[in-house]
Amino acid sequence: MLCFFFQFGSLTPLHIAVSIPGEEGVQITQYLLHSAPDLDARAEDGNEVYGPDQVPLPQTRETQLSRGVTVHLKNEAGPPKGYFSSYFGPVPEEGGRSALHIACEREDNCEHARDVIRLLLMHKANPNTLWSGHSPLCLAIASGNDLAVVELLKHGADPNLPLSRAVRSALCTAVSTTYEQKRTKAQRIALVDKLLEAGADILAPVTLREGQQKAVGTAVDYAYFEYYQV
Repeated sequence: MLCFFFQFGSLTPLHIAVSIPGEEGVQITQYLLHSAPDLDARAEDGNEVYGPDQVPLPQTRETQLSRGVTVHLKNEAGPPKGYFSSYFGPVPEEGGRSALHIACEREDNCEHARDVIRLLLMHKANPNTLWSGHSPLCLAIASGNDLAVVELLKHGADPNLPLSRAVRSALCTAVSTTYEQKRTKAQRIALVDKLLEAGADILAPVTLREGQQKAVGTAVDYAYFEYYQV
């Protein structure tokens, strides 16, 4: 992660502090929050792609044979629009990483990262902005930090916030095969339950894409489509 700081401008000391591992990072973040002028300042990396989204995970021959099916999109119309729920929340702002995005992306220590995230949220950092199509909640899910997920939901992270690139919602992130190695099957089911309890809408429309082809479904359709891609 440290190489990131030398590649992009518009960094604040807070951007760097929230990435420091160990208790030291928590303490430095707490100190800086007393004087940080803008907790939601963005780095100049709005066009960067989140690491796990860059290259698909390789599939073994055993995995391919066990699935035995490939789902292809054909621009299906899908169910009538009345089947889906509508989103009435604010359109999320896209841009570079905020300090909260960086903290939620961390994979070094879930407890220390959670403590940093809690500090940022207690000081009113915005949990509903996007970087590389991902919200802080989405990044916490992708990085495997369920402690951070709880903290974000407790402090106003919208589980129905529309995402804009690889995944389309927090529920899609939770069921995506790209991030599944971070949790056991039981933990993934528990995560989906946690999001549903927090108000995640299973009937929110999700656009599935395959090259120029697309279709509209729900997070359930997204999970099915992801799993059967060979």
